[in-house]
Amino acid sequence: MGAGPGILGRVMTKPCQWISDDYGLEVTYLTPVDHGADVAAAVWQAQATTGEGYAVKWSGAGTDAAPLTAAYLAGRGVRGVPAPLQTRTGDLWSKREGKRLSLVPWISGSRAAETGLTPDQWSSYGALLAEVHATAPSADLCEVLPRLSPISARMPAQLRSVEHRLTAEPPADALEDELATVWRERRGLVTDLLHLAEELASKKLGGDLAICHADPHLGNVLVSGGTGENNVGSAVEPTDWHLHLIDWDDVIFAPREQDLMFMLGGMGAVGPTTEAQLSAFLSCPAHGSQPSVSPAMARSTSTRTGSPTIAAPALSRMRSAGHSPRHCVRKNVGRTPRFFGRKE
Repeated sequence: MGAGPGILGRVMTKPCQWISDDYGLEVTYLTPVDHGADVAAAVWQAQATTGEGYAVKWSGAGTDAAPLTAAYLAGRGVRGVPAPLQTRTGDLWSKREGKRLSLVPWISGSRAAETGLTPDQWSSYGALLAEVHATAPSADLCEVLPRLSPISARMPAQLRSVEHRLTAEPPADALEDELATVWRERRGLVTDLLHLAEELASKKLGGDLAICHADPHLGNVLVSGGTGENNVGSAVEPTDWHLHLIDWDDVIFAPREQDLMFMLGGMGAVGPTTEAQLSAFLSCPAHGSQPSVSPAMARSTSTRTGSPTIAAPALSRMRSAGHSPRHCVRKNVGRTPRFFGRKE
């Protein structure tokens, strides 16, 4: 992951002003970060006059539980979860033009989706997710966390909208015509899966609930430090690396299988591609007890203990303002992103 200095044009002056007004940080440059498939979010790398770098996210996706959960996990000592910065008013995000503006420290490193993970890193990534799952949420955070992924919540309506577009309207071009043909051939299967998903969603299936990232593929994993780029085919392990799990927009309170399904097939290059990688991911007891750092770094760094989380004041302010945390979170659930050329 990386980005270089950019030029502040008219488009960039607005977020720079927001950052100054909301966070008290003066920005010397702001560069778009093109990674990611979230059409409802914009991400920039910011350089402040103080010399620090930040990842700036302006998002209309997910829920407000995202920064609250990241702050809570970081405050509980979960390494590998970047904590969001507080605004001038002590909140974890600000609202700008109806979207959530949040900042986290910039992480200089490589994207695991591009470099892959070594065996030790796969094992430590399993340990990191296990630590997330083992961290019990506070009562306030538990009330805020959605039980159903915002993506899953809006998928049935989106699916029916797409079906109507492909089966009841004339195709806009040759590509859409081809897609409509494939859709009609698979229509029965798609419909059966939709009905099954809706049936299962209406049932209480049991299982222990845990904080789940809900999108933990390698595109959301960064590797910082180390002696160079990963070489997954080499017998030599890089040293002094650290794993980071980013983009908590889709966080939910659900059975941990919500996250583990990303590791059990179907993800291609952004999940385990060999039995050895999957075994390494699942290698530690209770699915993980190792830190999300290299053995060398673990030996040289003392284990962080839980500290008061900065999520608590934000949750308290929501209550004191007369808002139910769950109500505030639910306002963002179900918003439909752009698809099939729709403009927002």
